Amino acid sequence: MQPQSRGERSSGDRRAGRLLSVALEDDIEDALRDRYRVETADSSAELGTIDPDADCLVVDAETFRALCADDAVPSAPVVVFSDTADPALMRAIARREGCDIVYRDGLAGAPREAPELERLGERIEAARGGQRAGADRDGTDDPSPDLRDTVLETARNLMGAAPDEVDTKIEWGLGSVAEALGGTRGVVYAYDDDRLRVTHEWHAAGRDPVGHEAVRAEEFPGFAAALSQFETFRTAAGEEDREEGSAAASLERFGYGSEGVFVAVPVVIDWALSRVLVVDGAPAGRLSERTETRLRTAGELIGRTLRRNDRRREIERQNERLERFASVISHDLQNPLNVITGFAELARESDDPAAIDRIEAAAERMETILEDLRTLTREAEDLGELEEVPVSAVAKRANRAVETPGATVEIGEIGRVETDPSRLRQAFENLLRNAVEHGGSDVTVRVERIEGGFAFVDDGAGFSPEDRGQVFNDGYTGGDGTGLGLAIVRTVIEAHGWAIAATEAEGGGARFEITGVGFEGGGAGNESGGERGDADETADGG
Repeated sequence: MQPQSRGERSSGDRRAGRLLSVALEDDIEDALRDRYRVETADSSAELGTIDPDADCLVVDAETFRALCADDAVPSAPVVVFSDTADPALMRAIARREGCDIVYRDGLAGAPREAPELERLGERIEAARGGQRAGADRDGTDDPSPDLRDTVLETARNLMGAAPDEVDTKIEWGLGSVAEALGGTRGVVYAYDDDRLRVTHEWHAAGRDPVGHEAVRAEEFPGFAAALSQFETFRTAAGEEDREEGSAAASLERFGYGSEGVFVAVPVVIDWALSRVLVVDGAPAGRLSERTETRLRTAGELIGRTLRRNDRRREIERQNERLERFASVISHDLQNPLNVITGFAELARESDDPAAIDRIEAAAERMETILEDLRTLTREAEDLGELEEVPVSAVAKRANRAVETPGATVEIGEIGRVETDPSRLRQAFENLLRNAVEHGGSDVTVRVERIEGGFAFVDDGAGFSPEDRGQVFNDGYTGGDGTGLGLAIVRTVIEAHGWAIAATEAEGGGARFEITGVGFEGGGAGNESGGERGDADETADGG
């Protein structure tokens, strides 16, 4: 049964393009009908033979699955409008040229909103544009037609990706690019502070992940000779460049080069090395100059997409910090401001010096709150230059900076980490102040090594189980503090890529565990010692 048109279409109809709509709700079809000539069917079984002249097929997820099961996905572009984020569906769509997906905002149960309809229109136009581009090709000889088409498809997917789709679509793009070259693995590294960190990876069935999260850039295959000079590095399995100290051995060290060709392409944005795109396992003889150019284009598409997402996240973080600031301004500063106003009036009426003292105390509290706010909103999240220093040395420095009369602070050997020492010391100072403020002047605090990190433990009153999930929230305080100290701690710890959790110490008291810490050189055994340890205690510039 051929799809039928709903409603009459006059010969003077100027709506652009012809769409075939299957199993979509009436409101979606009505919105599309404002821009396109829409013909509809209630199921994939009614489609019959797809008209090759159709501009686009718009279907729901179930219809697309049915078409895939019957191997009946048409040559015309297909846009899937889905209520659910099904990874298998997403992979199937990404692997088929001319297919795309648009999610219903909020997924299942959400009302139809203008933004999702606008996205649907944008994806349809992109699909139609891709179809026209394919029809307009002049058939000139191209040594890498598969990669050309793949890069175009990757560009279309990335440019139209919603924020929560970016990582998945980058992984799809990696797989598509690697497979187009005949490779079995694709990896994207971020380059920062002379380290390369894996951010996205795809590998074919039967191949293992690369097995590392970050490497020193100068040790990575081809970095010094080519990548740092913005040049592509390429070597085949079994090849050894003795002048560079055995490229094959370097590849093997990082889990590459066991088969085929290894290609690493620099991703240069604004005249700076931003990322590295790697394709491994490709057959020999598949890297023409045009192919290399297109591989660089794919890398730049990925790099710019990720930078755009990073900027969006930074704007979101800045907005959150502004909201924190406004919240504290409107709430926490109101009480001392009321005190100042009230006692200023009392001082005028009574000339009582005690009223002046209360005004000064309230003003000092306002100053403390504002100082914590400045730290939280502008400084705590921004790490400076990272250094390899002993954690214990930073903790000892923090202990000397905090007034702890009567308190006992025990600092064990913990290990060396790459950190911004001044920011880490700031976090330690706040943890120590928190222990003294809530545990009393005679509190005992221990800083000790734990599996995967270290812990601050005190023998004070601790906190109730219901408080544990709130202690890091802005403005939350169980005493007379500003309620921002532990929020600053969390911000600093998370800026290092670590995690912090509050729990109860054995026998009572509070325990703060910092985990996900990557210790340098094996951990506590090389903490410090002799002159090196003394030197490192001044490393944070305090």
